[in-house]
Amino acid sequence: MKKKTAILVAAGLLLVSGNVVLTLHKDSKVSRTSYITKWAEAGTENLTKTLKTAGVVIPAEEHPIYYNDDPGGFKEFYVKKGDSVEAGTTLYEYTSDNIDSERRQLESDKEQLDKELVLIDEQIKQLEYLQSVSGSGSQSVSSGFGGTTDSSSSEIVSVTIEKEIYEKEREKTRVEGEIDEYEDRILALNEGDELTKDSEVSGKVKEINYDLKNPIITIISDTPKVSGTFVEEELKTVEEGMEAYITSDQVKEKLGGTVTRIFSYPEDEPTLKKKSQFPFEIELDETGGEEAGFEEEAAVDPDSESAEGDTGLETEDGGDVDTGELEDGEGSSEDDTEAAGEEDVYDEEDTEIYDEDNVELAEDNPVIHGSHVNVTIVTDRVENAVTVADKQIKSGSYIYVITPGGKIEKRSITQGLEVNGRVQIEKGLKKGETVVSKPSQVARQKEDFITPLRIQDLSKSSFKEERKMDLFKAIGVGFLKR
Repeated sequence: MKKKTAILVAAGLLLVSGNVVLTLHKDSKVSRTSYITKWAEAGTENLTKTLKTAGVVIPAEEHPIYYNDDPGGFKEFYVKKGDSVEAGTTLYEYTSDNIDSERRQLESDKEQLDKELVLIDEQIKQLEYLQSVSGSGSQSVSSGFGGTTDSSSSEIVSVTIEKEIYEKEREKTRVEGEIDEYEDRILALNEGDELTKDSEVSGKVKEINYDLKNPIITIISDTPKVSGTFVEEELKTVEEGMEAYITSDQVKEKLGGTVTRIFSYPEDEPTLKKKSQFPFEIELDETGGEEAGFEEEAAVDPDSESAEGDTGLETEDGGDVDTGELEDGEGSSEDDTEAAGEEDVYDEEDTEIYDEDNVELAEDNPVIHGSHVNVTIVTDRVENAVTVADKQIKSGSYIYVITPGGKIEKRSITQGLEVNGRVQIEKGLKKGETVVSKPSQVARQKEDFITPLRIQDLSKSSFKEERKMDLFKAIGVGFLKR
């Protein structure tokens, strides 16, 4: 009995000693075996990078109204500050001592047009006579040598005359229209000495100068736009034509728009002690911005845990989650990948998430002129980008991919857009490939690796789900692997 015990103890010591030697040996494979605890399946996401700034709502257009101060005098305004006006609304009334001279000039101009009309009628009659003569002529003419000439020359003359008649008819119509216009103007002068000025646009009366200094009235359009300023550094990332989105406590819904103008000169005189501010303007979309392409909240599981840290994707319960990495080697399912592909990822500092269904400019959602708003400008966007977490990238140039054969492969990559810890991989990685989440855990390339055993996942039901042959194969592989 004692001898048997001594043999077992000696065998155990020998086994432990051997493992210690193998582990501490300089060329030991044990010390260089990769112990991988986390990995992630590469999916696709919509990456959107934006710039946040502030703006103020101003009218899209201003229309100045002038008064010529003709002799006779100004009578009265028909509108007051703040009134809404339509095209054709009478703005003010005045009189003029020059009405008689203006009437005489109009009558003289009309008389000249009447003479021009008579002359055109005479020309048309002459052309019609020539046309009739040309048509009644013989179809052929005998030549001096007993032959005949073809009637083609006569047809050419007829076509030319017809064209001239058409041109004269058009000129006659134009002159008759001008005569009617002059008659209307003369009639208006004959009805009274008062003259009125009507608005040519719709909008609101912004200003009235009762001292008659021009412009005596300023009308602003009902259509709003947003104005703001960029600092010098922001000019490098923005350009005209970019999408923009407006939010405010005064506005119920989020409004879509487009950056229509960026000034190339600063708002104030440049100085060394102050950064230059460059104005910009945003035109709001009346269509509601259907192409916004934003998601209000990330479509991720709020109860999941982050494997690598904060990515800035905020869930309904306020927790931050990482959609691209899994805890303790749990592989991504196909459903999870598709869910991540429907997300838009945003920079935590410089972006805001919008629901495209709420981006609209509606009648019940008025924008008040002069109100201050928050402006978000989309500076870059990549849809369906293959992405990984920035922490999965080693030295900024390569990643470790787990091959279908269970090996670790070092893969050079080309990075694209980076937003909030998520990096677009332009080259070097395809959707569905498995990437090591912590590159520091990789000890050897093109070799086998080990992963932690999750005892909590071992249950009778999990064994029952596997075929017996697959279980025996797995056990055999475990014993035969070096």
